[in-house]
Formats: sequence, C-alpha cells, structure tokens
Amino acid sequence: MTAPEEPGRPVRALRALGGSVVAGLVLLTIGIIVVSILGGRRGIPGPGGESLIVHLLGSGVALVAQRYADRTRGFAAAACALVVFCAAGAVLWTQWWG
Repeated sequence: MTAPEEPGRPVRALRALGGSVVAGLVLLTIGIIVVSILGGRRGIPGPGGESLIVHLLGSGVALVAQRYADRTRGFAAAACALVVFCAAGAVLWTQWWG
C-alpha cells in the first residue's frame, strides 16, 4: 500500500488563498447581518433584503466549494477553488461595486 500523493504546490496555494477569500466573504456577510439588525432597530435604512440574501448565498456557495476543495485533490480541488473566487467576485461585483 502506498501513501496518497501530495497535492502540487499550485493546488495547495489555491486552497490556501481560497480559504482566505471565504473567511473574508463570511466576515462581510456577518457585517451585513449586523448592519441590517442595527438599522432595523434604529429606524435607519440598512443594506436591504436583497443584499443580505446575496451575501448569504455567496458565502454558502463559497464555503461548500472550499470544503470540497480541501477534501479533494488535483483538478477537482483547483476547480472548487475557482468556484470560491467566482462566488466572492460575484458578491463583490453585484453588491459593492455595482
């Protein structure tokens, strides 16, 4: 029986960067939740339901993809890491820069 192959350096780098991107996206989502709650309590306009839903969905997709990337190897891991980047990019593009 042989030991499983170690993933290549580029795949490990994508996984690490993807984990950092997911962490940042989750922190943004938590911030949106907090601002929504505080805005509702104080009667000031907050980010709105659409922004909250998009952040929650984007974070969920990125978390699932990163979890899968961390547990697979090779092309599948790299593809999942790219899904993380696309999900984060979509949230940033539509909710922050759009």
